[in-house]
Parts: sequence; structure tokens; C-alpha cells
Amino acid sequence: MTAKNRPDARMTSNSGMLAIILSNTLTIVMAAVMPWALVHLLWPFFIQSVIIGVFWYQRIRSLETFCTDYVMINNRSVDSTPATRDWIARFFAWHYGAFHMAYFIALAILTTTSYRRHQQPLPEDSTWQLIGVISPVDLIFLMVISFSFFFSHRLAFAEQVAADRERKPDIGRLMILPYARILPMHMALALGPFIGQAGMTWLFATLKAIADTLMHKLEDRWMDRRSER
Repeated sequence: MTAKNRPDARMTSNSGMLAIILSNTLTIVMAAVMPWALVHLLWPFFIQSVIIGVFWYQRIRSLETFCTDYVMINNRSVDSTPATRDWIARFFAWHYGAFHMAYFIALAILTTTSYRRHQQPLPEDSTWQLIGVISPVDLIFLMVISFSFFFSHRLAFAEQVAADRERKPDIGRLMILPYARILPMHMALALGPFIGQAGMTWLFATLKAIADTLMHKLEDRWMDRRSER
């Protein structure tokens, strides 16, 4: 069966993408209503990024047919074999996991330090006011958002695996797509103290929306290399 006879291959990502957009929207609405500060935004999107990594690892391991045109190991081309797939999956898990372990440590230090600083009188323009402190009520909302991200990405994962079986994705390109999620965290941490809480919230929201959309657009363009059937 050719690509022209399989119109569902691209359409399968629509509901998963919609669910992810709704999860992001829920987070931004809560951020605006509460209102939340930097640390409240970083935790749910950090958790989302970890969820993406877990499902992405499983997606790579689920590949049945794939190409390796953009893959070099020890400066050598590799064949499309299960051993290659498993090696790349392990490398992704280690590399992506190391990034997020560093983020976890940074966020944990930022959260605890901010909590201690808020026990002291702070001037109105203090940078620590922008960073914020997490309360028990905030934890409940963060758990709700985390579950929404989990279920939305589980839906997207099922659709992506089904689409991968209808095409022949390049495993090297597939591996690098999730790293677009890291950009908003870098930008928010770097620019947050200079643009104020409201500006920081909307900047982070915009960057996250772009990153989520970009991943799906790149996937449609890069991964849509279907095998002839």
C-alpha cells in the first residue's frame, strides 16, 4: 500500500496534539488565575518533559522498520537492525535523562531556596517574588496538571506508534525531536527576572506552545518517509 492510499497516517496525530494543547491551556489558565510564579510553571512543564522522554524511549523501542540515513556511530554508518534500535534507545535514555536530572536538581534547589527566602521580609521588586513559593494547594493543582500531561501524551504515543508502523522514520531524526522542549526552560530562567511575573508567564506559555507545535510539525515533515507497500 502506498502513502496515497493511507490517509490516516497523518490524521492520527490530531487528537493527541489537541489533548496536549488542552493540557498546556489548563496550565496557563491556572497560572493566570492563581497567579503563579516561575517555579510553579517550571515544575509542571519539567514533569511534562520527563513524561515525553519516557514515552519517546518506548516509541524508539517500538520501531519495527526504520532507516538510519542520519545516524553515525563511531563515525560509521549503521544498519537498520534491532541492535541499532536498542543502542539508540539506551543512548537517548541516558542523554535525555542526564539533562533532566540536572534540571531536577536545579529546580529542587530553586524551590527550597525560594521557600526559605519567603520566610523573610522581601522588597516588592525582589527577584525571589518572581520565583515564588509552592503551597500545599499548589501541589494539588500541579498533580492535576501532571496527570493531564500523562494522559495526553499517552494518547499521542499510541497514535505515533501506529503512524510509525505505516511509514519508515529515520531513527536519528526521531531521537532529537524531544529536545525542542528544553528551550522554554532555558529562556524562562534567563529572562524571567527581567520581564516581570506577567511577562514571564506569557513568554513561557508562548515558547511552550511553539515547542509543542514545532515538534509535531517537524515530525510531519521529517518522519513522513513511508516505506513502499
